[in-house]
Amino acid sequence: MEEFEFDIDPINEQEMINRAMENGYKVLSQQITVDDLLFTSGIIDLVYLPFDFYQLLLLDDFEKIINVEMVKHFEDLDEFEKCKFLKDMTYDKYTLIFSEFYDKI
Repeated sequence: MEEFEFDIDPINEQEMINRAMENGYKVLSQQITVDDLLFTSGIIDLVYLPFDFYQLLLLDDFEKIINVEMVKHFEDLDEFEKCKFLKDMTYDKYTLIFSEFYDKI
């Protein structure tokens, strides 16, 4: 899988990364659904996530993005409850959350 890259103005890059990580956490913890994100933003291009919910992550990519990159992001913000949740997230739980979206586009 290709590395996820943000193609945006560098001034706003950290803000977009923060938004993606927060959205990713909220979706994984089922505080919000992907549909909620889509309808809230009104424009699909404004839905920022650290992964593509239409494409099933391979196990190695899941571990890298969810268990490493997202955990590191929230560690840097001292949000350790989120870190614990993400470290405890299993691949099976992840696949169930996004199963309705795979290969839809």
